[in-house]
Amino acid sequence: MDPYTLDTPISALLEMGPMYHRLILNKLELNKAELGNLHITRSQFFILLALMGNDTLNMTQLSSYIASSKEQATRAVAPLVEAGYVHRFHDETNRKLVLIQLTPAGKTFLRQTKQQLQEALEKKFEGLTEEDRQELVQSLHNILRILKKIQ
Repeated sequence: MDPYTLDTPISALLEMGPMYHRLILNKLELNKAELGNLHITRSQFFILLALMGNDTLNMTQLSSYIASSKEQATRAVAPLVEAGYVHRFHDETNRKLVLIQLTPAGKTFLRQTKQQLQEALEKKFEGLTEEDRQELVQSLHNILRILKKIQ
C-alpha cells in the first residue's frame, strides 16, 4: 500500500498535523500569554500538554513527546519550573532519573488555555450539526484510544 495515498492511516495523520496547527495552535495566543515573566513557546506548551496526559514523565519520555533532544527538553522545562507550572524531582528508586509533573498552577494555566481555545473555536463549531459534533467527539476519542495503543 502506498503510504502517500489519502486512504492510509499514515496519510491521514500527516494531513491532520497541519490542520491541528492551523485550527488549534494558531488560535492560542501563546506569545502574548505571560506567566510572570515567561512567554510560553510552542515547545513549552507541548510540554504542558504532554504532562496533562501523564502523571509524571522523565526527560527521555518528554523529549520523545515533543520530538526534541533531552538537552532541548531540559532547557524548555527550566522556565516552566521557575514559573511554578512544572515540578522537577528525582525518582526515589533511581536518583539519576529526573521526573517532571504539572503543578496546580500549571493545571490552572491549561484549564484557562482550554477555555480560551473553546471560546475561539465556538464560531467554527456553530456550522456543524449536532450529529456532526457528536461524530467528531466520538471519532477523536477513538483516534486517541488507538494512538495510545500504538505509541
